[in-house]
Amino acid sequence: MSQPVKLIKVVHHNNGLSDPNQNGVQENSSISQSAKNSAPKTRGKRTPTKQEILARLSLYNKFHQTGSPHHILTYIQDANGILISGNLRVYWALKKPIKQALSSTQLLYGGGNQSPLLSRKLIKNISGEAPRHRPISIMDEDFESTFTPQFGSAAAVNATSRTITPFVIRNLLQKFRIVNNPKEFALFIKRLKTGDCRRLTDVECPLLARLMLGPNEENFKIFVCHVNDPEPAKNKQMEAIVLSPEASQYINFSMTELANIIEMYKKEEEREKQKIKE
Repeated sequence: MSQPVKLIKVVHHNNGLSDPNQNGVQENSSISQSAKNSAPKTRGKRTPTKQEILARLSLYNKFHQTGSPHHILTYIQDANGILISGNLRVYWALKKPIKQALSSTQLLYGGGNQSPLLSRKLIKNISGEAPRHRPISIMDEDFESTFTPQFGSAAAVNATSRTITPFVIRNLLQKFRIVNNPKEFALFIKRLKTGDCRRLTDVECPLLARLMLGPNEENFKIFVCHVNDPEPAKNKQMEAIVLSPEASQYINFSMTELANIIEMYKKEEEREKQKIKE
């Protein structure tokens, strides 16, 4: 019988508080101070060895080699040890709308990382009041869309094994032009079988945590949630759908099989009608 898996913390002692990823984002003082203040005590926590990390990396890449080659991770050896880089997949679990900045060019021609919008509103003209000698043009305006990402939809963000949680969140928001304060959000590891969640701290490195959890996302996923969500990574609407035993038996049938079952019921209904007429 397998032992239950615990949601452990993985702390990389050599990560520092800077973000040397390919985006070239530099550390700012507010994130640095927050990370220092929230740093967990690592006494009693064992840091993965180089051999363990490389073994996990090999397993991770083999898993994604055929199905998801764009999630293959690479590594280099530098003065601080092993530096792993690649795409980190996170899943949206937001229950309140967020704001996305859209330029007039996006609105006219499309493009960019646009998401399905629930509503759109016009925000203040960036140049102040328009000159009185000509009408206001769409090119004078900034637009802001308000939307809620589909629960459980995936997004990929570039990270390294030294990119701490606040930078991962900030890079994710920047990628999708989301203008909310990054401090409104947090990352949570969820074990899907039990529903257990653990928040990633500001000094943890989500890509390294993902690596140590293993590549199979049917076991664990990383969700982005609102920081004050009392039930993070939990979709009440989906959990409220409860099927009766009679209906649940049809869940795994193909569309062809379901069509045949419906046709069979129709024929049975016609036979019953004929019996009544006779």
